[in-house]
Amino acid sequence: MNPPCGHTPDRKTLRDTTYRPGACRPCWLACNRDDYRRLWGGAAAAVEKSYLINLARRPDRLAAALAGMVAAGITPTVFPAVDGRALPLPVTWKAGSGAYGCLESHKRVLEDAITGGLDCVAVYEDDVTFVPDFQARLAAALAALPADWDCLFLGGQHRRKPKPVGGGVLRCADCHRTHAYVVRGKYIRRLYQIWASNQGHADHIWGRYQHEANVYAADPWLCGQAAGQSDINGRAEGERWWGSARREPADGGDRRLPEMVGNVTQTKEVHPGE
Repeated sequence: MNPPCGHTPDRKTLRDTTYRPGACRPCWLACNRDDYRRLWGGAAAAVEKSYLINLARRPDRLAAALAGMVAAGITPTVFPAVDGRALPLPVTWKAGSGAYGCLESHKRVLEDAITGGLDCVAVYEDDVTFVPDFQARLAAALAALPADWDCLFLGGQHRRKPKPVGGGVLRCADCHRTHAYVVRGKYIRRLYQIWASNQGHADHIWGRYQHEANVYAADPWLCGQAAGQSDINGRAEGERWWGSARREPADGGDRRLPEMVGNVTQTKEVHPGE
């Protein structure tokens, strides 16, 4: 499959990782499969499978999430969540049944991706919400990522100040929440290994290891968490975007934590990862 210019890429002369002015950019991009799919196949083409994690006892969330995903231009694979309430927890487990179910659910999604030979997947939880122009902004964020990216958070909560990259992308130092992210390549296996080797909230665990990988975040966020009852702590929560000034709760109240700077939360919360 050749790029839109109709040329056959000359891999011998276009193998350089740095684009040279005057070269045919589509041909140059075609030498990198991920860049080619991302920029010439559309935003969705970079993602081979989109998972939507849902508890069987939450059909309300499933219906709302599916409606939002259709509006956002996403066709998801509904993945059954692990119900921590229905299982005996490991004797060493301290984080509660909801956190256990969340961690196990994300591990099983990655297992499916690994055994299915997938190279790039998106993972959403069933309380995800989307910005109206999601596809256009996703395409822009993917195009702005460095070539060696491992993961892109579409929504989250920065616990440590991220580093601006440009083009609507930040490099994460410690980003929490797992309601919307894209992960690819060898990092799918590494993230699975991280979660399989630790106990606790999935995002708490992940945050401790993000320094070792190329983990980025969209800025501002493309996804938030919808209002409703949390499956982690049982509390009723308002719609949350953690520092995105472009979105506010439907009731007009400000449910963000105080002292927000951009997408960075400056104060501590009791249960990140809800």
